[in-house]
Amino acid sequence: MAVTTTVLARIVAGITGVRSKTDTGIVSSSRVRNVRVARKTNGTGAGQANKVWTKVYSVADAATQNISLSGVSDGLGDGLLVGSLSAVMLRTDATSGYFTVTLPASLGGNTFKLLAGMTAVFLVESTTSAGFVVTDPAFVAVSAVGATANLEITIVGVGS
Repeated sequence: MAVTTTVLARIVAGITGVRSKTDTGIVSSSRVRNVRVARKTNGTGAGQANKVWTKVYSVADAATQNISLSGVSDGLGDGLLVGSLSAVMLRTDATSGYFTVTLPASLGGNTFKLLAGMTAVFLVESTTSAGFVVTDPAFVAVSAVGATANLEITIVGVGS
């Protein structure tokens, strides 16, 4: 099976307000646009990917969900081992609260809050490598959403 992906990230933001403290009611506004497209072709080298995996976890409030990449299967049921990630999307359908997500050590091991209803996308582009290497558990999510909620993860990467 060949994997071809297009990951599209778009930021559109507008700023409206007074230009400086000395303004006398003059309002200025600006619009910022940034579109970044990363296309991955099938393979194991730089700018390539050959594996994609997605899973939805049902996580109880205050529970910890370890997201492991060992022993997973792709959408066709074929076993795969993702050793180098190039794109990750985390999403929750929670209606309140947040998940505290710990990133892999290869991404610094920092944490961030995935707020209710939020989607977070990490995209790695490199001219010299296929992505960042992960060890298990790849991600750790701790629920603080007040009830059981779904946490969906989709990963594009290179199999090892």
